[in-house]
Amino acid sequence: MTAPGAPDGSFRAVVKVGGSLAADPRTVRELVAALAALATRVALLVVPGGGPFADAVREADGRHGLGEVAAHRMALLAMDQYGLLLADRAAGAVAVPSVGDARAAAAAGRLPVLLPSAVLWGVDPLENSWRVTSDSLAAWLAGATGTPALVLVKSTDGPGAAMSAGEAARRGLVDPALPVVLPPHVEAWLVNGRRPREVIALLEGGGGAGTRLVKDGAARDPVDARRMG
Repeated sequence: MTAPGAPDGSFRAVVKVGGSLAADPRTVRELVAALAALATRVALLVVPGGGPFADAVREADGRHGLGEVAAHRMALLAMDQYGLLLADRAAGAVAVPSVGDARAAAAAGRLPVLLPSAVLWGVDPLENSWRVTSDSLAAWLAGATGTPALVLVKSTDGPGAAMSAGEAARRGLVDPALPVVLPPHVEAWLVNGRRPREVIALLEGGGGAGTRLVKDGAARDPVDARRMG
């Protein structure tokens, strides 16, 4: 497990905090506080979802018929807004505009919450459509930063110990692009953020209640299906 201040500046996990959790202020506060406490020992990178801010963009898109690039960039800005909300929920959390700033924050034992618009505005390697949400953006960032684990924190439970990313997309648990974007070397998990203790247990390498997302075509490992790390 990578500790804050590791010489290579690596992260232990990219943690995507789903926007659907924004409907429950207490859960958001408890979750961010728990992640910030863990960040004093473990280097994490938080990627925000879009939540009600992205919903407003979808509504505007439906009303005005926005171009794909405009809608995508507005969605990135929606993620920024949710990221600022998340960073405001705990003293140890900080909003950052770049991966470099995130590494510095993690090295100092703080919880970096990435504002993704600055990172992806000029060079966006992903499809500009509603098929790509914060799930795929977080997966891409995990690969781009060499992070070994991706934890998608949602407001619902997964179906069990493990399932393919493709099946998760078909069930609407993750976005349609994730099965393609998810790097084969990144260990991905889906976990319910309404139970912060289970999120922390998973990130610490213990047996949480999360669902392992297996890259389509990859063999399942029944021994490690319930353990991250």
